Amino acid sequence: MGAASVTRRHERPIEGPRGRTDCLMFDAVHELYRWQPKEIAMTDNSGAITAALGVLDAFMAAFNARDLPAFEATFNFPSVRLASNRLAILEKGYHKPEMFAHGALADWGRSAWDKREVIHAGPDKVHIDTQFTRYRADGTAIASFNSIYVVTCEDGHWGVKARSSFAP
Repeated sequence: MGAASVTRRHERPIEGPRGRTDCLMFDAVHELYRWQPKEIAMTDNSGAITAALGVLDAFMAAFNARDLPAFEATFNFPSVRLASNRLAILEKGYHKPEMFAHGALADWGRSAWDKREVIHAGPDKVHIDTQFTRYRADGTAIASFNSIYVVTCEDGHWGVKARSSFAP
């Protein structure tokens, strides 16, 4: 159905809710919206994407250096981590040096991004589909993990607000 036929539908009153004749039926409004030319404001979010990817670069560099103050500077607290079927709400000071000596990081030497693909981007939030690999000190791979990172800008600071990972 073209715009002309939709316009004709609007030339006569259409009974709508509660018998009102000044309302348009939903399907007529929907068709008019669908067929009328629209100006769509294209928003350039490249600055947000650059900032978010920069956060992930700093995140990985600080993590690999075991520099906890620099690592925590890459977050917007509170931050959420969903991994190993557990949800953790992280506050500033959550990360401790002993986290590198126990559990999944006991045999760990460093990590590296394998993939970082922007899923969605807005002026103050970017969703990124990632994969990273954990390596031992000798350079052999431990495992690779898929994750989703949500990086936000809060009070002018870009940081990791949430992440969901298959890593332990």
